[in-house]
Amino acid sequence: MYLAPGTQSVALFSSSRSTAAKGALLYDVDGNRYVDLLAGVGVASIGYAHPKYVAAMQRQIARVHVGSFTTEHRAALVKLLAELAPGI
Repeated sequence: MYLAPGTQSVALFSSSRSTAAKGALLYDVDGNRYVDLLAGVGVASIGYAHPKYVAAMQRQIARVHVGSFTTEHRAALVKLLAELAPGI
């Protein structure tokens, strides 16, 4: 009721309330297990809670967790984007 339509449509239509996820699996509040075939529209293609992803997130969160400040990783990303898409 409080989520806007759009990219959240799958969640809204399924009425599923997830409590956990690991790999390609989602678990709901009733203990049911589902295979996530959408993978967050591609952004979660490595699966949920992948150990390398979790470790990288923990390292970054321990350093800086607000995205509006320039960090070495953000600077490297925008430089790479500029090199891949010059003139945009």
